[in-house]
Amino acid sequence: MNSPLVTVGIPLYNHADWLGETLESLLTQTFSDCRFIAVDDCSTDDSRQVVESYVAIDGRLSYECNSRRLGMIGNWRRCFEVARERYPNARYFAWASDHDLYHPRALEELVGQLDNHPEAVLAYSSHLKISETGEPRGQGGWKFDTAGITSRNKRFVETTWRMSAGNMIYGLFRSDALLKAGVFRKILLPDRFLIAEISLQGEFRQVRELLWYRRHEGVFSLRRQRQSLFGLKQPWWARIPWWISQPKALGWNLCVRGTGRPKVSRLYGFFYAYEYFFVSTILHFARGIRRFQKRHLPRYIDRAKEFFSGRSRDTAAGD
Repeated sequence: MNSPLVTVGIPLYNHADWLGETLESLLTQTFSDCRFIAVDDCSTDDSRQVVESYVAIDGRLSYECNSRRLGMIGNWRRCFEVARERYPNARYFAWASDHDLYHPRALEELVGQLDNHPEAVLAYSSHLKISETGEPRGQGGWKFDTAGITSRNKRFVETTWRMSAGNMIYGLFRSDALLKAGVFRKILLPDRFLIAEISLQGEFRQVRELLWYRRHEGVFSLRRQRQSLFGLKQPWWARIPWWISQPKALGWNLCVRGTGRPKVSRLYGFFYAYEYFFVSTILHFARGIRRFQKRHLPRYIDRAKEFFSGRSRDTAAGD
């Protein structure tokens, strides 16, 4: 079997209503040297029937269903594992959401970035937020890449401070770099951890053109992520705050085990882990302050206004 240049893993779970549109946008890409692997995490809707109807039309698409529910981390890892098993020589890999839409030139543009820049390990595009019915909700204004940053340390620091992992994770990776970084580890915010790890291996390239149309569902919360990441049975360590567990895991990977790490000394590995802990702690508490300002501060301000206005009325009545 000839190995394609690109493999795309599509983790499925209960998005049959939009899945047909997603598959059509992927199968009509102008870049055709690719294979699409849909891995179903035991969906209870019609996801299987939708995929199989497209498998009958296009042989580049295949379907596989897990024997048991793996959760988000397990299913995303399974997508990559199946791709490596079937096409070990595929140079690039991407995850595709089962409810988003993709511009016909999305893969072509991202492949061009990695082909033309061998120092890059990840290429991704700007995106447009859309509603459930496909109506535009505004462009994702985030812009970030590390093009031209040759210093590994500077690249790591820039990435740790500025990355938008939830967007970057849907880019196109070099398969070897992704394998070396550990794919998706069993940890909270695994996309953030993966992007930080893989930044040690090379540059990131962002295509400014809108090539991805993303459907956002609900509001992010760590409780919801624990449920989706780990499936029905959640390990005890899933309760450890991410800004503690991730630097610890990074330190273990780079300083102790050294599995898949880039060619850095263990001393530098300790430095990266400490730096990651420092930045993650600041970001965590900064976000907590912003949430407080947004959710609770207006209520306290209103109460203060009522209190002082009542005091003013009492004083005026006394006079």
